[in-house]
Parts: sequence; C-alpha cells; structure tokens
Amino acid sequence: MRILIVAGGTGGGIYPALAAATELQNMGIAPDNIRWIGTEGEMEEKLVPRAGLKLETISGGAIVGVAPHTTIKNGAKLIWSLGKSSRIIREFKPDVMFMTGGYMAAPVTLACRRHKVPICIYLPDVEPGKSIRFSIRFAHTIAATTDGSKQFVPEEKLIVTGYPVRPDIRAAQQLSKAEALAKFDLTPERPTLFVFGGSRGAWAINEALMGILPKLLQSAQVIHISGTLTWPKVEANLANISDDCRHYYRAYPYLHDEMGAGFRAADLVLARAGASMLGEA
Repeated sequence: MRILIVAGGTGGGIYPALAAATELQNMGIAPDNIRWIGTEGEMEEKLVPRAGLKLETISGGAIVGVAPHTTIKNGAKLIWSLGKSSRIIREFKPDVMFMTGGYMAAPVTLACRRHKVPICIYLPDVEPGKSIRFSIRFAHTIAATTDGSKQFVPEEKLIVTGYPVRPDIRAAQQLSKAEALAKFDLTPERPTLFVFGGSRGAWAINEALMGILPKLLQSAQVIHISGTLTWPKVEANLANISDDCRHYYRAYPYLHDEMGAGFRAADLVLARAGASMLGEA
C-alpha cells in the first residue's frame, strides 16, 4: 500500500501525522511507500526528513481574511499547486491520502478527487480549521480526537480515534523525574515549571513569563519553549537575567525529541490548550 500524507504549518497538524506514519511503518509499510506533501517554508521541511520520509512541498497561503493583493497572489499559488499536486499523485500513485490540514489541503484534495484517490482526514481539533473544511465534503473517512466533532462533519463518515501520540512522547513516560530533569541539566531540589505556547508560540504567555522570570527563578526552575516566531524576543531577554538565575532557566525556540522529557520533568505545565498539548501531555 502507498500512502500520501498531507500535513503542515504547525505542530498541531504535523505531529499526529508523524505518529500515524510511524504506526504505518510498524504495520509493515516501507518508508518509500509513504510520501508527504507540505507547504514551502514551514516547519515540516525540517521535521519530515528527520523522520526518514520523503517530502514534497507546494506553495500555499490564506485566501480568506487577508488583503486583496494577498488573496490574488495566494490564489495564483493555489492554481499552480493544483498542477504540482496532480503530478505528484500521477508519479507516486497513492492508494489513499491521509490529511490533517494546512494551506495545501484544497489543491491536494482536488487532485486526489481528479485521480480517484480515497481521502481520509484526521481532525486534531474538535472544530475543523478553514483549510480542512473544504476537503471534508470529499472525504471517505473522517477520524477525530473526540465525538465533539460530530456537529461539524457528516456523522456517517466519522470515526473517533483519540489523539495519535508520538512514540518518543510515550517512551518518555518511562523516565523517572530525576532522569527527565537530567536531560535539561536541572536539579531535583527545585520545583520545575514547563512553559510553552505551541510550535509558533503565544506572545501573551511569553511576555507574562519574561516579566516575572527574575523573581520566579529565585525559587524555581523553568523550561521555556517560546515558539519559532517569538524566539528572537525571548532570546534577547536573556540579557536581563543574571548568571545565577540563568542556571535555572532553559529556553528553546522549540523542542522535538525532548518534549516528552519536558512533561515528565515538570511539576506544573503552563501552556496554550492546543490539540497536540492536550493529546500528548
């Protein structure tokens, strides 16, 4: 069987697709029989090759809720992406397409429909995002994290599966708290706060944390994932933290392999309630 995966943009769509890809390989499907379509310039360009899978990228962007000139530009990208999606499908000849969303959802959906490729959609969130709503009408099967999605999709297509958790997250549950802390070179003598706002980041959370860090680090230690978009500001704020306090502060733009260890090390997690956080914490 040959599987086409369509996912990108944020960790909320990419990570469940990676978990599904791992499980497919555990079932005997070779990596060469899995092809991934993502969006140019997004985080899947790093994550998918790291997982040993072949990635094809297409151009994409929002066409709703943006300036008129952006709508025109992204509309042109959409037309071009439809042609490239069709070429990928003709060459790869997938038996099924598995999608979690992203700007590439619409053109790949249309290409799959043209080439009679069955479509399976997974909804990480209860309510489908704009990019996936168009594709739902063409899906053969829709998997969802919870039955709360019934109000948004045809019930006869819906299968409630729960959230697919990455193997490294599950494996981290076997770590002791001391082992997890050691991965960050932190001490078991202080309470540990794990703070993050998703793959892109949540500026309100980052700003609030930076305002209290000097006081907080006098008695606690912090693992802080800023998100990629807000990392420059968080990195610049390091200059405001004394050397003594910095010893108890670990800041990253994003964590991949050590995310599970972060959960295991924490006494308290402060995070935005995205699908991946609720599914993996």
